[in-house]
Amino acid sequence: MGKSNNKVLKKFSDRLIVILISALLVVISVSGILEKFDLRVYDMLLSLYKNPETSSELLFVEADDDSLKEMGPWPWPRNIMGNVMFRLKEFGAETAVFDIEYLSKSQPSFDQDMFNSLSEGIESGAISAEDAKDELKGLLFDNDDYFARSLQFFGNTWLTINVLNISEESAENREYAKKRCLYDFVKDENDLIYKDNRYNERDAIRENENYARNENIEYTDAYEDLTHGFSPALNMFIRHSKGAGFTNVDIDSDGTRRRIQLLNKYPEGYAAQLAFAPLLKKLDARSVIRDGSSIIVSGVKLDEDSGRQDIKIPLDEHGRMMINWKHASYGETFRHQKIYHLYYLDQLENSFADNSLILLNAASSIDPDAETNTALASISELAELYDQLADYKKFLLSKCEGYDEEGNTIGEGITDEEYKEYFDARKTYFTMADEFIHSDAFDLLNAKLDSRKKAFSKDDFSLLKETLSDLQESMTFAAADYNDLYNTIEKEYRGSFCIIGNTGSATTDLGTTPFNRRYPNVGTHANMYNTILNREFIVPAPWWSGVAAAFILAFLLAAFSQKRKVFAINIAGVCTLLLITGGIIALMAFLGVYVPAIAPVLIVLLSFISIEILHFVRSEKDKSFLKHAFATYLNPKSVDELVAHPERLSLGGDQKHMTALFSDIKGFSSFSEKVTPIKLVNVLKTYLGDMSDCVLDAGGTIDKYIGDSIVSFFGAPTDLPNSAWSACCAAIRMKQAEEKYNKINIASGFIPQELYTRIGINTGEMVVGNMGTDKKFNYTIMGNDVNLASRLEGVNKIYKSWILCSEYTWNEANTGDNIDKIVARRFDRVRVVGIEKPVQLYNIVGFRNELTSDRIASVELFDQAIDVYLARQFKKAEKMFREADALAGGDESAIVYAERCAEYAQKGVAEGWDGVLTMKTK
Repeated sequence: MGKSNNKVLKKFSDRLIVILISALLVVISVSGILEKFDLRVYDMLLSLYKNPETSSELLFVEADDDSLKEMGPWPWPRNIMGNVMFRLKEFGAETAVFDIEYLSKSQPSFDQDMFNSLSEGIESGAISAEDAKDELKGLLFDNDDYFARSLQFFGNTWLTINVLNISEESAENREYAKKRCLYDFVKDENDLIYKDNRYNERDAIRENENYARNENIEYTDAYEDLTHGFSPALNMFIRHSKGAGFTNVDIDSDGTRRRIQLLNKYPEGYAAQLAFAPLLKKLDARSVIRDGSSIIVSGVKLDEDSGRQDIKIPLDEHGRMMINWKHASYGETFRHQKIYHLYYLDQLENSFADNSLILLNAASSIDPDAETNTALASISELAELYDQLADYKKFLLSKCEGYDEEGNTIGEGITDEEYKEYFDARKTYFTMADEFIHSDAFDLLNAKLDSRKKAFSKDDFSLLKETLSDLQESMTFAAADYNDLYNTIEKEYRGSFCIIGNTGSATTDLGTTPFNRRYPNVGTHANMYNTILNREFIVPAPWWSGVAAAFILAFLLAAFSQKRKVFAINIAGVCTLLLITGGIIALMAFLGVYVPAIAPVLIVLLSFISIEILHFVRSEKDKSFLKHAFATYLNPKSVDELVAHPERLSLGGDQKHMTALFSDIKGFSSFSEKVTPIKLVNVLKTYLGDMSDCVLDAGGTIDKYIGDSIVSFFGAPTDLPNSAWSACCAAIRMKQAEEKYNKINIASGFIPQELYTRIGINTGEMVVGNMGTDKKFNYTIMGNDVNLASRLEGVNKIYKSWILCSEYTWNEANTGDNIDKIVARRFDRVRVVGIEKPVQLYNIVGFRNELTSDRIASVELFDQAIDVYLARQFKKAEKMFREADALAGGDESAIVYAERCAEYAQKGVAEGWDGVLTMKTK
C-alpha cells in the first residue's frame, strides 16, 4: 500500500506542485501584496493600447504660469472669473466646468480711482459730505454677487462638491444644494454604488471607527455620518449654476491616478463626478443603471443625426472606471487657452473705452462748437454706445436671480433675444471703433487744433498735440490688438466643453498618471470625459480570470511533461509562458482588456521552474543509478551517452554494424585447481579488471563475464568511427596488460602460473539492446556475426595463437589513416561449427611501431610461406615457416604450420584440396 501511494505521489507530484503554487498565488493576490507590481505592469500595458481619440470640444481654460505672471498670484478676485464667463458666452462656448472650489466668501473690490476722485471733490467743495456718503457705497464692488450672476449669465456652468465635510454652509443651504445637484434617475437594485463608495472611502471609515472607539461614541455607518461628507460651492454660486459634481479622485496604492468613481450615493440621491454630471446633461441621458460590472447610461443622444442608444461603461471590481489616459504630457493633450488672453481682451476694451472719454474731453477743448465737428460727433457716439452696453449688462445681470430647487429660473431670466441684442450691440461697438480708428478723425482734430493755435497757450497747445498723438497710438493699438486676438481665439471657444482650473507650476493640485509624474489634476476630468464620449474603454477583467487561465496552462504543462525529454519540457514551458504573457499583452494591446498579469505569469513561471527542478532531481537520481550500474561495464563516454539517452534501455534491440570481442583464459580449469576458491575470485577480479579496462579504454562495452571469459562489443551504445580498429587495439592492449600482470604477480607469488587469454574478434551486422523481460533484462548483442567471434576465440587453440579476427574485421580496421599501423598475418580460411561459409582468418600481432624489425620480418616471411603453402609447395613452405619461427624468437603458430607442411609433404592432400580447414568442435 505504501509503495502504491508513493508511485501515485511520484506520478502526480508535478501537478500537485502546480496546485500548491496556484493556491499560494491566490492567497498572495487576495492579500494585495502584488498590487503595486500589477499597477506598474498595467502602466506598461496601457502604453501598448492605442492612444485614444481626442474629443474636439474639450478645452482647458487655464490659470497657467503666463496668466499668473501677468494677472497676479492666485487666487484672483472673483470678478475676473465673472468676466471670463461673459467672454465664454460671447464666444459661444457650450459648457463651463470649474475645477475650482468656491467654499468661502471673498472680499469686495475697492475702486481706488473713484476714491481719489471723490477725495478731490470733497477737498474742492464740489461734493458735499452728504453726497459723499452715497458715493462711498459705490466704491465697494461685490465680486461674489457679480461672479454668481455671471455664472447664470453664461448658463451651462458646473461647480464642485467635495465629499468631505470641509465647508461651513448651513444645513438649509446643503439641502438646497442636494436637491439641485443630486440625481434621482439612477437605478441600483443591489445597492452596489453604496458598496463601492464604502470600499473606496475605507480609510475615512476606518478613521471614524477609531475616533468613535477612542471617544466612546456609538458607531453608526449611516451614509451622511461616515461614508460621505457634502461640501458644495457657496450657496450663492450653486443657486446660479446649472449643477455640480464631486471632484474627489481615487488614488491607487502607489499614488497614481488610474481609475475614477462616477457616482456617490447619498440618502437624497446620487452625486455625479464633476465632468460626468455635465456629460449626462449633454447626452440627455434618460437614466443611469448600475449592474454587476458596469454603468449603463441609457437613452443618450450622441449627435443630432443618430437615434438614442446606450453607453455601457465597464467598471473594476470596486465600481471604478479605468481612465484611458492620453499617451502624452498635459500640455500635449487636448486644447488649451490662457485665461490671460480673456483678461487681456478686457484690458484692451477698457483701455479703448477710457481713451475714448479722454479723447472726447480733449476734442471738446479743441473745438467747442461740437455740432459742426464730425470727429467729435463720432467719438461721442462711441462713448455713448459703450455706456449703453454697460447699462445693458447691468440690466441683464439683474435678471440673473438664480434657480429654484427644481432648477427653474427665478424671475424672467434672460431671453435669447436679449442675449442676441446685447452681443450684436457689442459687435456694433467694435465695428464703429475700428471704423473710427481708420477714419480721418484724428487728422480733423489736429487740423482744427492747428487752426486755433493762437487760442491756446504754448504749453496747452503742446499738451493737446501730445495727447492727440498718444491717444491715436494707444487706441489704434488697442483696437487692432483686440480684433486680432478676438478673431484668433473666438473659434477655439465656440461649442467647447471648457474645464477651468489652475495649472500654474506653483499649484499643489498635481498628481501622478500612468504617463506623467506631475500632471495637473484638472486633466483627470478631461481624460475621464474623453474616455466616455469616445467609448474607448479599458475593460478590467476579474483578477481570478488570469489566475484560472494560468492554472489550466500550468496544469497542462505538468501533464505534458510526464516522461518527456528536457528539451521538450523546455520548449513546452517557454511556449506556455509566452502564451500567458503574450495573451495578457495581446488582450490589452488590441482589445483594451486588462488582466492583472503578475499572479498568472508567476503561476506559470514558478510551475515551469518547479517542474524543471523536479525533472532534474528525478533525472539526476536516474543518472546516478545508471552511472553506478553501468560504470563497470561501459567506458565513461558510453555511460554518459546512456545517461543522456536512457530510452535506449527500453526493451528491444536495434540492428547495427558492430564488432564483437570474446576472450577466454587458456587452461583456466587447471589453474583453478592450484588455488583456493577465495584466491581464485581475487585473481579473477584483478586479472579480468585489467583486461576489462583495456576494452573500456578503447571505447568498448562489457556485455558480460562468463566465468573467466569476457564478452564485449564495440559500436554501442556509443557509435565509434571504426569499431573494428577499436576492437583490434583493445585486443593488443589486453595482451600487453596480460604480460605486465604476469610479470608482477609471478614475481610476487600472487599467482602460481602465468595466465594467457585467447581473443576472437568479428565485425558485422548484430542486434544490440536490452533483451529479457520488464523484471530482468540485459544490454547485450545477438546474431551470427556474434557467434563467429566466439568461434574464432576457440579457433586460437588450433593455431596456438592469441588474437584471431575475421577478414571482415581486418579489412575495416586496416583502412584510411589506420593502414599498416597494426601488423597481422593471414591464416587459413576455416569453416567453424554452425557457420557453413568459410572465413578468412587474420592473426593480430601488434602495433607496427611497437614491434622489433625481426618480428616484422618474421610476419612478412610467414605471409610468403602461406602463399607457398597454398601452392602445395609443402617442403619449401615448411622451411619458410621454421625460418619465421626463428626470426620471431619462438612462434608456435609458425611451428603448427611447419608440422602440417611436413605431414602433407609425406602423406599428400586430397584431390581438390583448397586450404579450407573445417572445425569439428567449438
